[in-house]
Amino acid sequence: MPPPPPPAPPAPAARRAGQPVNVKIEFTITDQRGGSPASKRTVSVVVADAQTGQIRSQSEVAGIGGIPLNVDTTPELIADGKIRLGFSLQYDWAAPVDAKEGTPRGTVMKTAMHDSVSLILESGKPMVAAQSADPIGDRQVTVEVKATVLR
Repeated sequence: MPPPPPPAPPAPAARRAGQPVNVKIEFTITDQRGGSPASKRTVSVVVADAQTGQIRSQSEVAGIGGIPLNVDTTPELIADGKIRLGFSLQYDWAAPVDAKEGTPRGTVMKTAMHDSVSLILESGKPMVAAQSADPIGDRQVTVEVKATVLR
């Protein structure tokens, strides 16, 4: 008598459909270079609960190439009105170059930052999610995120 057939693999878990609610997610990137005034960039996206949103932005800089600002994010409404937020952020920046003096050997031309974060937020309350330092220079970049449930 032949052996019985192997059991069928378990069915994949059903994906949570999410609630019929949108979440506005705002990222504020503060770039501080030494004693210079900080520059801020804010990007925002509105995403349905448990879905994915993307932002893609890129500038071309002569002699350096593409400088991207990319964000991927997935909000999920959880108990007590809180939001579980996963995001990935890529922020590259070009170093300022003095056109009169040229570029000396060893000069940092571009610095890249890649963050991947999962956190719990309260609707409408900002949180500093990441702080990065330039590995060579005196730059510091802070990423603040705020997720607001839109009802």
